[in-house]
Amino acid sequence: MSANNKPKAPANRATNSYVPSYQAPPEPPAPLPTPKVENKIEVPATMNVTTMTDLVDRIQENASILFPASPRLKVSTALAPSGLLCHGIVVGPKNEESKTSRYKVLLKGPGVPGVKSEPGRGRREALVGLLEEVERRVGKEMLGS
Repeated sequence: MSANNKPKAPANRATNSYVPSYQAPPEPPAPLPTPKVENKIEVPATMNVTTMTDLVDRIQENASILFPASPRLKVSTALAPSGLLCHGIVVGPKNEESKTSRYKVLLKGPGVPGVKSEPGRGRREALVGLLEEVERRVGKEMLGS
């Protein structure tokens, strides 16, 4: 027998006339209609920008309520030598009669992680934290008195 003359296998026929039927899956439900939303962006007539000077002024005003005996209060920020932590502080003179410029820390705000490459960002966040701390203490004092 040559390769072309091989006997062919009998056709696959069901003997009991059973033919499996294929049923297609049901159609997926139609997507819900998208709601129409109008973008209402309100643009304020005036924009309030809080600068570092505004923050320092507000801290000084509130700190003068907490420390009325110290007329020359100063607000500063302190950056750790590693540059990883920044604090906002309120300082007052150690001795009012003294002519030297010695100051003591009256109030220290929470430590804020600083970025050595961007020291301004850490300092601003430290001043905001100090302002919140001062306002919280002023509120406690006013409610407690």
